[in-house]
Amino acid sequence: MIRVNANCLLLILNPSLESHREFGLSILDALLARHESGQLKAKFDNTIEHRCQIRLWCSIHLLLHHIVDNETTWTTRFIKAMDMELIQSTRHYVEWALMRIFLQFPSTVDLIWSWFDQFDLRSTTTCSLLSVLVRTLPLLPTVNQSKQYNQLFSKIIPWLTSNHFTIRLYAQYVAYTAWQQCNQPHLKHLWSLHAALESMVDFIHKNGDCVKHRQQAENLYFVRGGGGGFHPLLDLSVDFLFRGGLGLANVTEEERISAVEFLCKPCFPPYMLLKNFFFLGSLLSKGP
Repeated sequence: MIRVNANCLLLILNPSLESHREFGLSILDALLARHESGQLKAKFDNTIEHRCQIRLWCSIHLLLHHIVDNETTWTTRFIKAMDMELIQSTRHYVEWALMRIFLQFPSTVDLIWSWFDQFDLRSTTTCSLLSVLVRTLPLLPTVNQSKQYNQLFSKIIPWLTSNHFTIRLYAQYVAYTAWQQCNQPHLKHLWSLHAALESMVDFIHKNGDCVKHRQQAENLYFVRGGGGGFHPLLDLSVDFLFRGGLGLANVTEEERISAVEFLCKPCFPPYMLLKNFFFLGSLLSKGP
């Protein structure tokens, strides 16, 4: 009940009102600082630390649309938030938050590329960054896509040869998937520009072990099957955020909250609930 009340307060904040936005950003800053402090480190699923992690990130998602400036600072903090030891379900929600930031501010994708020059990067961080990119680049405005796919193909090559099995597996999956995503008139020139990758992508496509490993990599994300049609903006709803997504990420049922619980709150008018609770993605989308 307390969690529902607290998140209801966040949901009714109106980012078009300066006082609401400042209050929302102050809470967002405090929640991120709590994550950054490392106080909620968790080694096992469904421990109290893990539950607090996932609660924190559910609330963070309700506040992202209050960011209208200083996007470079915020984006840097969200990228660094992934470079920590996280339970997988929490990591999915952090990745999802960064996807939303990138789609709201497409120019901030440039901040991610220097991370791939850190060759001692954590394996989990590397895979998370790749996961964000493969699900974000196809949704960027068309004018931004060529530049960013070009960067991806340039930066991913060393990781395709990594001695770390998981990194190599995931890099192969992302390289193959991104190559297929470029089968569009405005992106096909990248196939010629990065012709050296063509034989490797063909090998990843046909080799039996690569096919098996690619399928494993697809299933690492909490929305299965290469994203399963998941859209980081249009699928944003209270029900998916607090119940559906947690279920797919195998978070204990005790932590899941149905949207009905929010509708039952007598202090908020029904029209406000319907407008802000169930179609958040449609209202906040700035997609192409």
